[in-house]
Amino acid sequence: MIIILGKIPKETKKSDVIHFFSPALKTGLFKKPGEIKQIKMPIMKDEKTKLFSYYSLVFIEPNEIAKQAIKKLNRKFFNGNYITVREFHHRSALNDRRVNVKEWRNPKVTARKADRRQANLKVRSSSLVSFSN
Repeated sequence: MIIILGKIPKETKKSDVIHFFSPALKTGLFKKPGEIKQIKMPIMKDEKTKLFSYYSLVFIEPNEIAKQAIKKLNRKFFNGNYITVREFHHRSALNDRRVNVKEWRNPKVTARKADRRQANLKVRSSSLVSFSN
């Protein structure tokens, strides 16, 4: 499962993310602990406002441990901020259920006045760390 840490501080390092997750990945005596497989730290830039946002994508196995980690770590203090921790879902404008696929380029009526997806975001850079045993 992929977990996203939302709007983390700019100075965050991968070692900080590992240290943040390590207590949540431990389990009881008879369960195998969770394992971080990969960490990505994309930097997103809003082309309209020219502001940067920093995120961390953490790939954790097994999924049960990842779900427990989300519950334990959401809204916790991390590097000076309270952050959101949630499951990452890849979303595309093509998957918008409010509009017919044929009308996607020029929709006439939508349920929302504005789309909540941030269309102006661009990935500026992304660093990747893989872990293997």
